[in-house]
Amino acid sequence: MNQSIDRLQPRHDLFPLRLEERREHDLLAERGLILVHAEPRSVRRDLEQDSVRLAEVQAAEPEAVDRAARRHAHMVEALRPGLVIRVGDAEGHVVDATRARSGGYQPRLLTRFADGAVARLVGADGTQEFPLAIVTLGRGTPAIGPGGEAATGVIDVAPIEFPLVSLAQHAGDDERLGVPWPSAQPVEGKLPVADDLDTVSLRRGSARTLDPAAAVDVATFERSLAVSLRGTRVLHFVAVHAVDGLEAGLYRWPDLGRPLRSGELRDELWVVCYEQDLGRDASFVVMGAADLDLLDDRGYREAQLDAGIVNGRLHLAAYALGMGASGMTFVDSELAALLGEPLAGLLFTCVGVPLHGTKRAGTPRDPADVSEP
Repeated sequence: MNQSIDRLQPRHDLFPLRLEERREHDLLAERGLILVHAEPRSVRRDLEQDSVRLAEVQAAEPEAVDRAARRHAHMVEALRPGLVIRVGDAEGHVVDATRARSGGYQPRLLTRFADGAVARLVGADGTQEFPLAIVTLGRGTPAIGPGGEAATGVIDVAPIEFPLVSLAQHAGDDERLGVPWPSAQPVEGKLPVADDLDTVSLRRGSARTLDPAAAVDVATFERSLAVSLRGTRVLHFVAVHAVDGLEAGLYRWPDLGRPLRSGELRDELWVVCYEQDLGRDASFVVMGAADLDLLDDRGYREAQLDAGIVNGRLHLAAYALGMGASGMTFVDSELAALLGEPLAGLLFTCVGVPLHGTKRAGTPRDPADVSEP
């Protein structure tokens, strides 16, 4: 898993560049990773009634992205609208985010498009690789029709297909271009001072162990949720284990005034998280969930991406505010009893106080060994 900070990323990481007053319109997570749980399943119903519409203007043209030059992408002057397409592989759970500064680039995320045309445009074979999202840089309509044969590369010397992954992905294939995701409103109020984006990104990791005896203060808890869950269209629940000033129990975002269930949930989370200690030892666990009866197959893909964006923001917010975080798997059959609703899980994020600090990461041109003994 390549954890480069220098990848292009959309406008959905909406934390300020520095957590300072008057910088609330900047973007903290302009770079980084978005983790996406990729469990395949069939779902249904169309969400087009929730779409928003934008005026159509001149067509944008696709532009090649030089991976080696991505670290200096912010220094390149935008001459015309462009688009960046993320191609995912069947074995991974990471979506490269598209980095575009808010000033002048006007990044917009699209998750409904003609999959076949985009796959041909970028040379994805539809088995080992397939397009996941489009980010336009400008207000134009993206030109996704291929003008010729795309250059292809080698995924692996002996690639293996996961048939269920392929079936789940292609079940949501579309033939039409949809509309961009709506932008969320900025977080209001004074933000705490923290390190800049690059410093936080290089320090960020996935905590292996969290201190069960440590607690986080309620202000840090509320602020990290506000910046991470802003604009999400996915249901999120929060299991609170140790937040000073807040009763332990299960909450449903954004209502943090009264728990759905009061009391200790550590042992229950340990079981739900496949008996992994992070779910029990975290100060709180954020859980994305969805009602599958309200989603079609494309909508399920979008819900997974939405939950992944929240997870990525939570990681950045946690490390910016002196905490640690880690994504978490879970036992699907145990989730309904935990949440009290017949919902399907998307992604868990465990947040708390790490027992051990993380090593500073490197850049693509200056990699660093971040392994632990």
